[in-house]
Amino acid sequence: MQKTDIHYQSLTGEGIFNWRFIFTLDYLVAEQMCVLSEKNYIWSLDPMVMKFPARLIIQIWDNDIFTTDDFLGVLELDLSDMPFPAQHPSLCSIRMMDADPKWPHLLQHKRFSLFKKRTATGWWPCQVLEDGKWRLSGKVKMTLEILSEEEALIRAAGRGQSEPNQYPTLHPPPRTNTLLSWFQSPIRNFCYVFWKRYRFKIIIMSIILIIGLMLFSFMYSAPGYLAMSWVKPELRLTAPKNMFTNIINSLNTKKASSSNLTTPRPTLESTTGHQLKLLQEHMNHLRHIFPELPAPQG
Repeated sequence: MQKTDIHYQSLTGEGIFNWRFIFTLDYLVAEQMCVLSEKNYIWSLDPMVMKFPARLIIQIWDNDIFTTDDFLGVLELDLSDMPFPAQHPSLCSIRMMDADPKWPHLLQHKRFSLFKKRTATGWWPCQVLEDGKWRLSGKVKMTLEILSEEEALIRAAGRGQSEPNQYPTLHPPPRTNTLLSWFQSPIRNFCYVFWKRYRFKIIIMSIILIIGLMLFSFMYSAPGYLAMSWVKPELRLTAPKNMFTNIINSLNTKKASSSNLTTPRPTLESTTGHQLKLLQEHMNHLRHIFPELPAPQG
């Protein structure tokens, strides 16, 4: 049994490890079984030989500091008869692990022996048993490689990320310090987490909210528009006509009272001309505002 390091505080639920496992085994090609020889007791003369299938079991756990770790899923592969990995995570499904599928032969997922193919890279599904049925609980991307004893001596490599770190070189994964990032940009991290997990629900709720606001705006403004279209109010020009009448009457009154004045005639004519000029300016201004205004009657 070997373990990876721990990816703490993953915002998206995705763990990045870049970790190397190295297992040694004795494999019988004819029987497609692994052989393990060991003595049950110290005083035993002959070792006991055990044969078992060559299986790789990958378990995923959620590490908790104060409580027990949570089991997330398991991936069990028979190296002599294993499914081909998916090249994209969206193509990785639990149907790949069905050893005896009910589908026709053409639709069955292809299988291979790692001892013949020697290397494989891709995505495999992790599953968990719930209510007697297996459920997809995660996806694992791995590179599996089988080497002979001579090849393993030539291409020596260390476990994990230890030396000799080669074939290939495994660098520490780019993990961000999420504890500090929450204080640095909490809104961005909050949106990133919820958008990654609830993006479809957020889009649907936004569309429903926009449609609801449009309906509310229509229902709020519809009575006013209907009233304007039914009543059809017209512009009334009674006030401007009265304004002209008052202006003209005031001018006539001033003309009638001008005969009683003792001022010289040139001064009276200049005053009347000034008033007529003011009247003309008022008329031009009102015609500019009300283009349909009729001309005043003298």
